[in-house]
Amino acid sequence: MRDTQQQQPCVTFDVNGDGDGGWDDGKERGGSSGGKHGGGYDAAGAGAYAHAHAPHGHAPHGHAPHGHAPHAYTTPRQYETCAVTQQYETPLFPTGCIFKIIINSTHGDPFYVGLNGLELYDSLNRLVPLDETNIEAAPRDINVLPDARGDDPRTLDKLYDGVYNTFADNHMWLSPLVRQGGNNTIFVFFDEPVSLSRVTFWNYSKTPARGVRELEFFVDDVLVYRGVLKRARSHKELLESGELGRPSSSSSSPLNDSFGDGAVLWDDGQTILFTNDERVVREEGGRVFLDERGTVFIDEGEEVGAGAVGGGMERPSTAAVQKN
Repeated sequence: MRDTQQQQPCVTFDVNGDGDGGWDDGKERGGSSGGKHGGGYDAAGAGAYAHAHAPHGHAPHGHAPHGHAPHAYTTPRQYETCAVTQQYETPLFPTGCIFKIIINSTHGDPFYVGLNGLELYDSLNRLVPLDETNIEAAPRDINVLPDARGDDPRTLDKLYDGVYNTFADNHMWLSPLVRQGGNNTIFVFFDEPVSLSRVTFWNYSKTPARGVRELEFFVDDVLVYRGVLKRARSHKELLESGELGRPSSSSSSPLNDSFGDGAVLWDDGQTILFTNDERVVREEGGRVFLDERGTVFIDEGEEVGAGAVGGGMERPSTAAVQKN
């Protein structure tokens, strides 16, 4: 049985709640910046984040991606979710127009959060192209800070530049950590529905404590995953493991670039599966991370992420120079 329902286009949505459909990345379009509070990025001053809504009348699993009819949801109940053990029981092939990643904590840094890379794969395990027209973040990147010079290379486009196992500044994304009034959020959005078989993340490696720890993944405002990304390994750890080094002249990988001067031998990608396809599970199963609980922070009786501490401290400055 195949789903022959006519495909509907996705609709635009208003991230900052002001009705103009625009993005609020921490600086007003007139040039003034969002406020700081206690040294932290002020989400209230920057606009309301993470209020993307599912398209009107659009069911998250109801449409085909890019002209491809999805599997009809008539299979037995036990096969409607991914059979692979993960931190969260994921649905098969979640489908929608708006993909939202909410970052809840870091691996310890209370001021900044970052990633090296992000890849989405469709229901046929094909890489979904990302570019400046279909990805945004709030805050957008490190350059939104009031004291930023605007030339830090750790910008949003580095999430999809194809170089992920790296320590090079010009191949990673960094943003001020939202500490009050909201969360850091990454939005990926399409004109037509897309079905996912997997999502792969590469955590921030230059300063591993700034990497994403707890996150939530939404498809058209429906939660499809909640879990923890493992901390990226440091340069020292990779040297000690013997995995860091220059390959032979016949070996190279577009995913690896240690300091922007050549390929390296490790891969720290982490995959969330939304499929039971045997080939995908076989190839990506080793990238599925099962969290081993570490330190738990408690604030007034409630558990908080490691990156949520340090509320009254002043944010330290950070800067990187673009390499030619």
